[in-house]
Amino acid sequence: MRPTDRCSACLITLILSTVSCSITPATRVETVSSQVEALDSAPTQETLGSEIDGIAGVFSDRNPRLLPAEAAHLARVVVAEAHRAGLPPTFVLAVIEVESSGRQDAVSEAGALGLMQIMPATGEFVASQIDVPWRGRESLFDPVINVRLGVHYLEELIERYANVRTALAAYNAGPGDVSRRIRSGRPIPRDYADKVLAAYAEAGEEI
Repeated sequence: MRPTDRCSACLITLILSTVSCSITPATRVETVSSQVEALDSAPTQETLGSEIDGIAGVFSDRNPRLLPAEAAHLARVVVAEAHRAGLPPTFVLAVIEVESSGRQDAVSEAGALGLMQIMPATGEFVASQIDVPWRGRESLFDPVINVRLGVHYLEELIERYANVRTALAAYNAGPGDVSRRIRSGRPIPRDYADKVLAAYAEAGEEI
C-alpha cells in the first residue's frame, strides 16, 4: 500500500442511509447506526474521559495481558489521533478490531503488522511524513506508533478518495488496486468496509 501526501484533518458526519458522499464540507461515513453529531468542535473533557475509559475497557477485554495503565495510555492515543483527524474514536477502534482484534503482535500472511495491520513500506513512508521515529518493521509492533501511522494513513485515503467506503477498501487492498478498479469501471469490493462499519456500530454500543 502506498500512501498519498499528508492531508489536512477531515470532519465526519455519520449518516444512516447514504451509500457514498463527498467530503465537502464534511466527510461522511455510512453506518448502520443512527445519525450522530458531526465532529465540528473540540470535545469536552467529560466526553474525552468517557471515550478513553470506554476504549481502554475494550483493549483490556481483547488483551488481558495489558496492564490497566497500558490500556488507558493506548486509549488516549486512539482518542487523540482520532480527534486530530476529525474521526470518531470508535471508528478507529472498529478498524483496529477488524484488522487485528486488538492484538499488538498481529502479523498477516501479506506481512502487515500490529494493531492497524500496516505494511512496513507504508509505515516507513508515513513515518517520514509525520516525523515519527522509524526503527524498521519492529516499529509497527509499538502500539502507539502503529495507531499514529494507521490513523494518518486512513485520513490520507479518505481525503484522496472523498468516500469512506472507497478509502476503507484502499486501506485493505491498497490504493493501487482500488484506483485501477475505478479507472476501469470495475466494482470496488465492499466486504471490508461492511465489516468495519458493522464493527463501528457495535463499538458504539459496547462503549
